[in-house]
Amino acid sequence: MSSVPLASFKLRFVAQHVRVVPSADPRGCPFGGPGVDLFGEAALEAFALARPLLGWIEAREPVAMRTLGVDLRKRRFLGTVESPGDRPRVIAIDERSDPAAVAALIDLAAPLVARLGELAADRLEARGRREARNG
Repeated sequence: MSSVPLASFKLRFVAQHVRVVPSADPRGCPFGGPGVDLFGEAALEAFALARPLLGWIEAREPVAMRTLGVDLRKRRFLGTVESPGDRPRVIAIDERSDPAAVAALIDLAAPLVARLGELAADRLEARGRREARNG
């Protein structure tokens, strides 16, 4: 199964949606198109693979995550959590604030990142075939 390297991804738990942004396309060229959206079974699979990340965060602070964005280039984790009141609260973990935490989260994310790279490659290849037929 082919895979693409990732720049970032965002898990939107409430909307059951995952947005994946590759850093390169299936041919290895810099990625410049729109990201890849995952819904349904693919999104649920990603959420299951994200459980170790969520467990790590929840062990430090019991929260209900709404979203979790991961920027692999900047090595930053940015999440929104349910909070009392009208607006969700933001949790940020990055290299400057906690390099050990980022290293641990990157390690925990490895299976998720690998699978998202495969799913993104499949979707991009299908997109390319559609564009070739229509263009």
